[in-house]
Parts: sequence; C-alpha cells; structure tokens
Amino acid sequence: MKLHVRYRDIESTPELQHLIERRIDFGLSQFVDAIHEVHVTVADVNGPRGGVDKVCRVRLTGPGLAPIVVEQAAAEVTAAIDGAIARSARSISRHLARRRLVAATTA
Repeated sequence: MKLHVRYRDIESTPELQHLIERRIDFGLSQFVDAIHEVHVTVADVNGPRGGVDKVCRVRLTGPGLAPIVVEQAAAEVTAAIDGAIARSARSISRHLARRRLVAATTA
C-alpha cells in the first residue's frame, strides 16, 4: 500500500508525517490486500483566522475498487486526520462487504 501525503497551508513536520503514517497503518492495515494507494491531503482552509477549518481528505484506490474519498473537518489537525481515517476504514469495510455479498449471491 503506497501512501501519498500533501499539505496545503499547513506546515509539514516529521512528527505530523509520522502520525499520519501510524494512523494509516493502524486504521487500514486489515484492508492492505484491497487498497493499493492512499492519498491524504491535509489543509488549513481559513488560514490564520481559526475555527473548524482543518480538513483531512483521504482517497483510497485499489484493483476493482471505485475510488473512495472521505473528508473530515475539525478544529485540530489530529482530530481531522483521526476522523477521516476512521471514516475511510468504515467505508472500505462496507464496500468490501457489499462486494462479497454480491459475489455470494451470483455464485
């Protein structure tokens, strides 16, 4: 599983990069066979004005898998990252369950 991380108007630090890598490994490791690439974009929408403006967008792609895109906004970067990865895990789980159900009913 390849991980691509982009930062928009947020400083890229080694700690933030490591946090994203750990959260992706923990949250999506059970789907490693279904996911080939994970694209994470972390952005600060409002800049220095503050508010609920930190956004994390996660895009999952894999063979036979329509791209799954999840976006989470929060006041803190870490909360946005955690929320987006958790929602991504639920989305890929539902998608794979539906695919197994379809395969079982057609077999």
